[in-house]
Amino acid sequence: MKDFNLNNEKIESGFKVPEGYFEQFESKMLNQLVVKNEPKVISLWQNKRVWMTSIAAVLLISIALPVYFSMNDTNTSTVEDETIETYLAMQPTMTNYEIATELTNEDFASLEESLALNNDAVELYLEENYQNVDLYLNE
Repeated sequence: MKDFNLNNEKIESGFKVPEGYFEQFESKMLNQLVVKNEPKVISLWQNKRVWMTSIAAVLLISIALPVYFSMNDTNTSTVEDETIETYLAMQPTMTNYEIATELTNEDFASLEESLALNNDAVELYLEENYQNVDLYLNE
């Protein structure tokens, strides 16, 4: 590579501008630019269509969700208590142990809540139905 000194030698650029380029530049640029004075048109019908479809979708969802959940609830409906009691009464071969094995912890908890007795209720029941309660308790 050739050594050169920046202070003494002038470096020429590798780019050259064609002759008369800047005299024709302005006219060429204006010819390429197309001036539009027309305003941009925004369709109101298209905007209405978007709003109408979104409103229709919201209405459809608001109607469909309650119907879906109500149908889901009817499909998983539980058997009434009387039907279960009748079934169990008609099954003489089932023992209390077999019945207890079929019940879950939630069933036992609901039974305990429904059969919860307090002392005042028991004493009132015994006083009304048994005349000699004191005799039985003291013996």
